[in-house]
Amino acid sequence: MSRKSLSAGVIASALILAGIGMAPVPAAVAATNGTQAAVLNGWGPVVAGDEFNYTGAPDPAKWGVYNSLGHNGQGIRSPQAWSVANGVATVNGDSSGTTGGMLAKFAAQKYGRWEVRMRANAGEPKYHPVVALWPNNSASPNCAEVDFAENTGDTNLMHFYLHYACDRTQSFQTRASAPVDPTQWHNYAVEWTPSGITGYLDGVEWFTDTVPAHNPSVAMHQTLQLDWFPDGTATKPSWMQVDWVRVYALDGGSAPAVSPFSDVSTTQQFYMEMAWLDEKGISTGWVEADGTCTYRALQSVSRDAMAAFLYRLAGSPAYKPPAVSPFTDVSTSQQFYKEIAWLAAKHISGGWVAADGSRTYRPLQPISRDAMAAYLYRLAGSPVYTAPTTSPFRDLSTSQAFYKEMAWLADNGISTGWVEADGTHTYRALQSIRRDAMAAFLFRYDATNLQAG
Repeated sequence: MSRKSLSAGVIASALILAGIGMAPVPAAVAATNGTQAAVLNGWGPVVAGDEFNYTGAPDPAKWGVYNSLGHNGQGIRSPQAWSVANGVATVNGDSSGTTGGMLAKFAAQKYGRWEVRMRANAGEPKYHPVVALWPNNSASPNCAEVDFAENTGDTNLMHFYLHYACDRTQSFQTRASAPVDPTQWHNYAVEWTPSGITGYLDGVEWFTDTVPAHNPSVAMHQTLQLDWFPDGTATKPSWMQVDWVRVYALDGGSAPAVSPFSDVSTTQQFYMEMAWLDEKGISTGWVEADGTCTYRALQSVSRDAMAAFLYRLAGSPAYKPPAVSPFTDVSTSQQFYKEIAWLAAKHISGGWVAADGSRTYRPLQPISRDAMAAYLYRLAGSPVYTAPTTSPFRDLSTSQAFYKEMAWLADNGISTGWVEADGTHTYRALQSIRRDAMAAFLFRYDATNLQAG
């Protein structure tokens, strides 16, 4: 299989969906859930995804819809090819090669579980429905690509492809195939762990690859595409529909049904991650006058609290702080002194050096997103890492302070930043980090087993 092109470039609206015939699409009525790998294998609650329970265009908070040239530069990927109604997302491909694709802004991570309920037209083999994981920022040293459902020339045969090398002149991929009726709803799932990749079709395992060299080494995200493969003959219109996309945590997602914090709802963004902090004793929030605990999710994280979070994330190791503080602005009796001194001893933070050679920590100052990246990188033992020559974030230069550490976060799926209207990513390095986002960063860091020995 060839790599899915995500070439950028805005296509003139006059060229988009020029009214050339479209294939009849079944009524967009939400399907039943069918047999799910998540249910059979006890993956726990959904932690991210889209049920498409709205009407109109795909939710821009969840999806980046392609507005570009098509696969291999052929045809057009148009936002107007997508629509959502009656619980189903539909993408149409017309006879001229105008079709669509989109990438998920959620669960851009290293390792996890994804499941998608999808069906497609079987009448045109030049249109390939594709459900895939794609490297964040389209960057991967081994050109990784996980197509966990792709229908190709034989429209009654579904394939799973794991690409693991950049040389596409040879077959550097592992694969599985199974006969299906693509016009019927089926559930396609992938489980990605440090040990390898496993695929499921309607709850049944149909693909596995545990070769270490084949496992993607960078964070990835969900994509949904109806790709056009012209062969010089006339193309018939086609379509693809998705009932839902669901993401599950590798640990089963143990977020409690009742929030441990009175100011955090169970439906709130990063709820699972904040509840995980409480469960692990990394953060217990504030005890209010009525005895309840609050988390204050939108509040910035102070540098002293960040020291405490990292110390607890590391397992609260045995440590005796020095009798003399390493920082002139942190007293030995101060809250979190032990944790701040531990950061200094582990060379995670050296603070600021004054003109007289003394150091300050500025404990009550909010921690910025670039400094947080440096803390996590050092907490992981400052692993050997070569930062890309092209920044994964448009607002970061490769010569910027902590560029290597911020790129490392992106490569490991700990932070993907913000997806802007033009599809590029920004990191906002000097912005202070909020407590809800910090919970997500620590959860992803822990899930990717990056902790230094």
